[in-house]
Amino acid sequence: MLPELIIQAWRSLLGHRLRSILTMLGVLIGVAAVVVMLGIGRGVRIEVERSITSLGSRLLIIVPGSASSGGRMLGVGTRPSVTIADAESIADLASITMVAPVVQRSIQVVGGESNWQTSVMGTTPAYFKIRDWPTQQGGILTRDENERGKRVAVLGSRVAEVLFGDQVAVGQSIRLGQLPFLVIGVLTTKGQAGGRSEDDVVMVPLTTAQRQLKGTLFPGRVDYIMAQVRPEAGLDEAQESVKNIMRTNHGLASGKDDDFMIHNMEAAAKAFQRTMRSFSILLGAIASISLLVGGIGIMNIMLVSVTERTSEIGLRMAIGARNIHILIQFLVESALLSFMGSIAGLILAVLSAYAIAVGLKTPVALTLTSMLWACAIAAMIGIAFGYYPARRASALTPAEALRSD
Repeated sequence: MLPELIIQAWRSLLGHRLRSILTMLGVLIGVAAVVVMLGIGRGVRIEVERSITSLGSRLLIIVPGSASSGGRMLGVGTRPSVTIADAESIADLASITMVAPVVQRSIQVVGGESNWQTSVMGTTPAYFKIRDWPTQQGGILTRDENERGKRVAVLGSRVAEVLFGDQVAVGQSIRLGQLPFLVIGVLTTKGQAGGRSEDDVVMVPLTTAQRQLKGTLFPGRVDYIMAQVRPEAGLDEAQESVKNIMRTNHGLASGKDDDFMIHNMEAAAKAFQRTMRSFSILLGAIASISLLVGGIGIMNIMLVSVTERTSEIGLRMAIGARNIHILIQFLVESALLSFMGSIAGLILAVLSAYAIAVGLKTPVALTLTSMLWACAIAAMIGIAFGYYPARRASALTPAEALRSD
């Protein structure tokens, strides 16, 4: 019986193609909007989580505090308050396993027949271990090279590609600013993080960067410190220990504000996950309004269909059709409209996600679960909004329906 009802519903919809297509548009747009919105929320969440994870696990980042001038806050990092001495003190804490101080600046790098504006980072060998960042060619910076301030460099894969193409970069000479450096390694590819390429970087020894490249007026200062917490230690306790040693080093009396900031990356990741879950639910709820509009469209068209086919309903009842048969017939039509709109909506969602990802460079992560949920909700809305017209049609008596003609 059900296959026959589906065939009849299909023929009825084909008899009014334009009207059926316009009715499906509401469901189509609703399903596409829900799926794409949820995909954008999930894509952004994955991208940021990947960025945080790529920095390293169980990580604390200590940055200079905010300076003020004329009553205005100048922003994080404007007070040169984090030093190599702080990094050495933090490394002595029992809860900390590795520490990497970092200085960073933008610089012009020249190599082969190319030049490139990139970021140069001065750091220690521990940085590569903290970030779990091995090389694909050559090796990383060594402690001896850092202590002696040697002019050696490890290239990010993007910089190596731009400067040397398919050639082996290790052993080549590059120029950072006006100073020559020897390439000793090329890092493995990390990809995008936070809207920028992680691989667009040149790594040099910390002492070399400070003495020869940074040009700072504050000797011994660094831009930030990365500290990795031991697996058995609590992150909150480790953060408190770092805070206490920093305040002691800086001679900050009780009640005086910190002149530094500590970012707990694991706590930041958890807070972001909670925020993005709420954000995804909000996006889905907003997009679901389109589905409600589509449901109202189905109800209106089905009411029109009932009015147009009143005599047909009377004829079916006269030859033996029961009320339940009429009810099911119109419910099948509304469900079929919703189903076809959902399928078209999924196709539109996939195409839109691709266009957004490629054209706007916005990550979109579609999932089978979100697609199935969107279709299920669309089907329920189609049946729910189609019930009233179907119930109205089934409530007619044969005599009443035949008389309407």
